[in-house]
Amino acid sequence: MTTHREVWLGRDHRRAGHGDLAKIDTACKGRVFNVALSDMPERKADLIAGRYELPAPKGPTGVAVKITDMLGEEVLVMAEIS
Repeated sequence: MTTHREVWLGRDHRRAGHGDLAKIDTACKGRVFNVALSDMPERKADLIAGRYELPAPKGPTGVAVKITDMLGEEVLVMAEIS
Protein backbone atom coordinates (compact mmCIF):
# COMPACT_ATOMS: atom_id res chain seq x y z
CA MET A 1 0.00 0.00 0.00
CA THR A 2 1.23 3.49 -0.79
CA THR A 3 0.38 6.86 0.67
CA HIS A 4 0.76 10.43 -0.54
CA ARG A 5 2.91 12.76 1.56
CA GLU A 6 4.09 16.27 0.86
CA VAL A 7 7.81 16.86 1.17
CA TRP A 8 9.47 20.28 1.06
CA LEU A 9 13.11 19.96 0.07
CA GLY A 10 14.02 23.56 0.78
CA ARG A 11 14.30 24.96 -2.74
CA ASP A 12 11.82 26.34 -5.21
CA HIS A 13 13.61 25.96 -8.55
CA ARG A 14 10.51 26.91 -10.50
CA ARG A 15 10.26 30.39 -8.97
CA ALA A 16 13.97 30.93 -9.29
CA GLY A 17 13.71 30.11 -13.00
CA HIS A 18 16.21 27.26 -12.71
CA GLY A 19 15.86 23.69 -13.84
CA ASP A 20 15.17 22.24 -17.22
CA LEU A 21 14.71 18.66 -16.03
CA ALA A 22 13.44 17.24 -12.75
CA LYS A 23 13.77 13.58 -11.74
CA ILE A 24 12.31 12.14 -8.54
CA ASP A 25 13.03 8.89 -6.68
CA THR A 26 10.40 8.20 -3.99
CA ALA A 27 12.21 5.25 -2.42
CA CYS A 28 15.85 6.33 -2.46
CA LYS A 29 18.28 4.24 -0.48
CA GLY A 30 21.33 6.30 -1.48
CA ARG A 31 23.07 3.99 -3.95
CA VAL A 32 20.89 3.81 -7.07
CA PHE A 33 18.61 6.57 -8.36
CA ASN A 34 15.37 4.95 -9.61
CA VAL A 35 13.32 7.53 -11.48
CA ALA A 36 9.67 7.45 -10.38
CA LEU A 37 8.88 10.69 -12.23
CA SER A 38 10.67 12.74 -14.84
CA ASP A 39 9.53 16.24 -15.83
CA MET A 40 10.98 17.95 -18.89
CA PRO A 41 9.08 20.85 -20.49
CA GLU A 42 8.16 20.54 -24.16
CA ARG A 43 9.46 23.99 -25.11
CA LYS A 44 12.69 25.70 -24.08
CA ALA A 45 10.81 28.72 -22.66
CA ASP A 46 8.67 26.54 -20.35
CA LEU A 47 9.59 25.67 -16.77
CA ILE A 48 9.35 22.44 -14.83
CA ALA A 49 6.18 22.12 -12.73
CA GLY A 50 8.08 22.34 -9.44
CA ARG A 51 5.34 20.56 -7.47
CA TYR A 52 4.57 16.87 -7.87
CA GLU A 53 2.30 14.36 -6.16
CA LEU A 54 3.52 10.78 -6.21
CA PRO A 55 2.75 7.64 -4.25
CA ALA A 56 5.37 6.87 -1.59
CA PRO A 57 6.03 3.61 0.25
CA LYS A 58 4.35 3.25 3.62
CA GLY A 59 6.65 3.96 6.55
CA PRO A 60 9.99 5.79 6.57
CA THR A 61 11.59 6.28 3.17
CA GLY A 62 14.10 8.43 1.37
CA VAL A 63 13.10 10.89 -1.34
CA ALA A 64 15.62 12.23 -3.83
CA VAL A 65 15.09 15.01 -6.36
CA LYS A 66 17.60 15.72 -9.10
CA ILE A 67 17.31 19.04 -10.98
CA THR A 68 19.37 19.51 -14.15
CA ASP A 69 19.76 22.82 -16.00
CA MET A 70 20.33 23.31 -19.73
CA LEU A 71 24.11 23.32 -19.25
CA GLY A 72 24.00 19.88 -17.64
CA GLU A 73 24.70 21.10 -14.10
CA GLU A 74 22.87 19.03 -11.50
CA VAL A 75 21.57 19.57 -8.00
CA LEU A 76 20.63 16.51 -5.95
CA VAL A 77 18.55 16.95 -2.80
CA MET A 78 17.76 14.00 -0.55
CA ALA A 79 15.46 13.82 2.47
CA GLU A 80 14.25 11.14 4.83
CA ILE A 81 10.51 11.16 5.49
CA SER A 82 8.46 9.20 7.97
